[in-house]
Amino acid sequence: MGYVPVTVGDQVEVSGGNIPVGTTLTAGQWVISTANTYLLTMQTDGNLVLYQVIGTPPESGGSFTGFALWWTGTDANGGKTFSVQTDGNLVVYDGNGSPVWSSGTVGQPAANLTVQNDGNLVLYSAQLAALWATYTNDSQVWPKSNWSYIQYSLSEQGQAPLVLTAGSGGLTLTPAQTAAPSQMWQFTPDGRLLSGLLGGQVLTLQSASDGTASLVLAIQTMPPAGAQIWVFSSALEAASITALDSGLALGVGSDGTSVQLQSLAGAQAQQWFVMPANPLQAVMALPPANPSFPAFTTEQQQVYAEINQRLNLAPSTLREEYTNLNAAIGSYQTSVLGMKFDSFQPDVWKPVVEQLNREMTAVIVVHNLFNNYSTFHNALFADQSDLLSELAAVAGFETGDEQTTGVWGVIINILSSIVYTVLSADPATAVAANIIQSAVNVAVAASNVSTQSITASPFQVTVAQLAGQLSDSLETLLTTVGDMATTILTDWTKLQATAKLGMSFAPNGLAWPPLTTAELVKQAKPSYVASVMQMLLQAKYRIYQFSTSNANGSGFAGQYGDAPSYAQYASPQSDGSSVCYWIADANDYGNYPSSQAMDLVWGAGVPQNDFFAGNNGWGLPKVVYEPAGAPPFDILAVAITNLTPNMLTITADCTEGSLLSPANTVLAPYSTVLLLGQCLSNIKGQAITFTLYDPSAGPTAGDLIAQFSTHQHPGGIVVGDVWADGQVEAGNYTLTSPVCYTGSIGQGYSGSVQIAVARAC
Repeated sequence: MGYVPVTVGDQVEVSGGNIPVGTTLTAGQWVISTANTYLLTMQTDGNLVLYQVIGTPPESGGSFTGFALWWTGTDANGGKTFSVQTDGNLVVYDGNGSPVWSSGTVGQPAANLTVQNDGNLVLYSAQLAALWATYTNDSQVWPKSNWSYIQYSLSEQGQAPLVLTAGSGGLTLTPAQTAAPSQMWQFTPDGRLLSGLLGGQVLTLQSASDGTASLVLAIQTMPPAGAQIWVFSSALEAASITALDSGLALGVGSDGTSVQLQSLAGAQAQQWFVMPANPLQAVMALPPANPSFPAFTTEQQQVYAEINQRLNLAPSTLREEYTNLNAAIGSYQTSVLGMKFDSFQPDVWKPVVEQLNREMTAVIVVHNLFNNYSTFHNALFADQSDLLSELAAVAGFETGDEQTTGVWGVIINILSSIVYTVLSADPATAVAANIIQSAVNVAVAASNVSTQSITASPFQVTVAQLAGQLSDSLETLLTTVGDMATTILTDWTKLQATAKLGMSFAPNGLAWPPLTTAELVKQAKPSYVASVMQMLLQAKYRIYQFSTSNANGSGFAGQYGDAPSYAQYASPQSDGSSVCYWIADANDYGNYPSSQAMDLVWGAGVPQNDFFAGNNGWGLPKVVYEPAGAPPFDILAVAITNLTPNMLTITADCTEGSLLSPANTVLAPYSTVLLLGQCLSNIKGQAITFTLYDPSAGPTAGDLIAQFSTHQHPGGIVVGDVWADGQVEAGNYTLTSPVCYTGSIGQGYSGSVQIAVARAC
């Protein structure tokens, strides 16, 4: 349904978003979640609709911009009222008292229907057992679950923006940096503010015994506690970030650098921007102008017709020319302002000229914005086939490999890496990042998203097909930007808002600085190249790892020492040992990628720990040397990568062989966990079934979201085969195709399986 203006009647006051049984909503009545972010209304057209509130929430008898997440479809059936019945059923009735929709929960011990802060609408019993739900708890459209900077709005123009930064001493304001996980944050659909330091750490309000509260990073609870839920009100201006539990907001201390909790009345408590600010998405959410442009009177229409005639536009019109980004609007404006209308009274022709002058001034700003973006886009993504061929050669692919080797990636992750590189490189160039992120969000939220090539789902193609896949996605991005331009240029409300932003250098501004397009391309190119290299490296190489606590100075330890410095990394552990990694060919631990290939990764600011540990989308297969009473080649290393913002849990059921890892494991957001199994003899192999759950899924937390099984034949004279099967996907979760490799007797390393779990949007 997209963004729509919604008019509502009287609010039904309930506690905590809980609608008790026995309640009836009549036409126009509504209930809103405690965070004022999701709203259920019985519309006057007969439809019962659950919306996400975009921008300012409504008051009784008012209106708001909403994004429909769920609806009963009873507008065509004469729906009039909605009842939360004492018999446990949810029913929409028509004007004659006949049911036209029901939840089918009659006889259930219902107590409340709750409009939750995560966007889910759930029917609960008195014991808080979920009886029915809309399952919309991950359908948030604003703010999207993207890694973002949170910028203090009073940052000085021309200086590096001051952004929210996590540290051992608490939260502070520091200048934005490239590839700084401590400055990355993500709003999740259920209201968590996830830290880029990963490990499942979220911003938490910590209460002391004396009643005071402080801000800390803590591992999220499952499901999230109220102290870990934050509300960010979307707007075209700076907004507050408020703790749901206390109503206190993030503010800046008198020293100008410390971040603390303040009342909403505090002068510094409502001055935060999420970067990229997605201002175009907010513009697109504005109610449409009606009519599209101010209407002229009959006499004024004659003046307008004469203007079109003098400009030689007939049978077209000046306003129809606005959507032509190549139109000479500046010349038209000069001509119109110089025209004389002797046959009309001044009070007739002057209002027409003045209105058209305002419109053309705004159109020129918007044309400049979108034409600059088009130039940037085409320069950045030029010559896809040539670039991919060059990078494939750098990554070590031989002729012919491109036709058979598979790669996987997530187009949103590729675009996001460009966004954050541009943002952190120069505070004056946020405009390109804002446009890209807004276009991505609008494309993903489009009603026909299933036909689009910009999604959060992983794509899987051969190397030879990669250029086509990327070109299709990037063409969709450019088309979406063009569609946004057309919508804006045909709507006076949106045109005025965009033109105002187009002259602003604020964090949510869209002013395109002169002569910066080439510099923007220069800044963004390394991130795009690194994202492509990420997909190529995952298809050809593995990460080899061992712990110094069980290394004897030979074998893997010796091979690690032989690896070139650009291809190795040691991660210190709390017990004094280290986990040592190096990257090498999937079938030969002594064949490394070229220094040129790795320089493209490190040069883009990719943290080594992310690359080798498998964080933030880096998910190369892993092999281990792990003495455990069996030869290493009888061990199977299963790397599971979480590409979602949710904390997941994994259960491992070993039906053959032995499980060397815990049977129950937590998989933090955007991280990889390595689980090990082994064959127990030369006769029996191993078989392990891994089942994944999402504890934040509310009523479906006990249902699996994905499942797969791994297998390995026993080793001996020859290495045992490795394979995976039994993939199951549920809800909107999806699994990538598993990448399987056998171990090696000669080189003494394990077999491996790599698989990733993502959420389809």
